[in-house]
Amino acid sequence: MIRKGLTATIAGWAALSGVAVQAQDVRPKAAADCITASEAEGLILAVAPSALREITRFCGAELPANAFLRDSAPLLAKYEAASKGALPGAAAAIGKLGGGEMNSQIAGMVMPMMDAMVGSMLTKELKAKDCGTYDRIFKLLDPLPAENGAALLVLILQLSQEGKKDPEFPLCPYAPGA
Repeated sequence: MIRKGLTATIAGWAALSGVAVQAQDVRPKAAADCITASEAEGLILAVAPSALREITRFCGAELPANAFLRDSAPLLAKYEAASKGALPGAAAAIGKLGGGEMNSQIAGMVMPMMDAMVGSMLTKELKAKDCGTYDRIFKLLDPLPAENGAALLVLILQLSQEGKKDPEFPLCPYAPGA
């Protein structure tokens, strides 16, 4: 359940880039086109505020009154501030997923559209029984700066993809010391 909850949370943030190229196979054609850790971190930071708002909305009635997500405003503010500088990484990731290049200016125009799609995309993935897990994940991420939280989520996703031939989200493999 924890792995599934974490995967859904990460996928909810990371897979949002797939919305921009909805019906296409979004896997890069060559290993060189894999999404780097910094690009994935940028994408996560760019969509994190929307994801957090939707998870909080969805789980609000499912969580006890003292749950962390019941008062997620400080965490949301931290991720909203970090998302402002995340467009270059997000643009590169979206470009790779779409099979082309995307600059920050175009990404700036696309992100509001993706932001609006977060709710419907996450609602399909979220399960009420996992709200406690989401609450715990965000509570554990809270003390970290937003950039470190995104980097940790990317690392977990990279490690979960080791040895998989055709991962859903094509991250470059983890390279210790890189």
